[in-house]
Amino acid sequence: MALRILLDMDGVMAQFIPGLLEKYNFLTSENVSEDDIRGYNVGDYVNDPVAVKRIKDSVGFIRSLKPYDGALEAVQCLKDKGHDIVFVSCPTNCPTSAHEKREWLNYYFSKLWKKAPLITTPPGMKYYVRGDVLVDDDVKNLQNLHPTTKALLWHTKQNASAVGYERIYSFDHLIDWVEKNDTE
Repeated sequence: MALRILLDMDGVMAQFIPGLLEKYNFLTSENVSEDDIRGYNVGDYVNDPVAVKRIKDSVGFIRSLKPYDGALEAVQCLKDKGHDIVFVSCPTNCPTSAHEKREWLNYYFSKLWKKAPLITTPPGMKYYVRGDVLVDDDVKNLQNLHPTTKALLWHTKQNASAVGYERIYSFDHLIDWVEKNDTE
């Protein structure tokens, strides 16, 4: 049985924090590493939180993010196996953020879809979207899901202390999880 797999973009598919830190370090000459960031509010871990906000909310930032290693291949594999893939994401405060997310998906997945399936929701409201599973790196997006939607926490340094969620550690792990659970 094919599953409807809901995939978060920022932090699961796209390198949001690494992309933000790359631009931040260039502009400030700091040397903040991803290991220095222990939560989702990057501004709490740097000397200039205003610069972080400006970068995150700037036109072109989302479009410039790189995919994580293995992300594109994993989506291709899951799609080839007949699973329904839907990207679910929360836009930033940048007025073009949702459009840039669509452009990012279309750029990286144009071989799979004419228009990659994307649903955007306000922060913490992904529970409005239903599927068999939601893979997200932010615990608040996994709360209050419909009972038929399984929550899978994409493991990151930022959510390492969160408890009570089944974790996914890599794209290979996600594919294995789907293979084990697509017959239920």
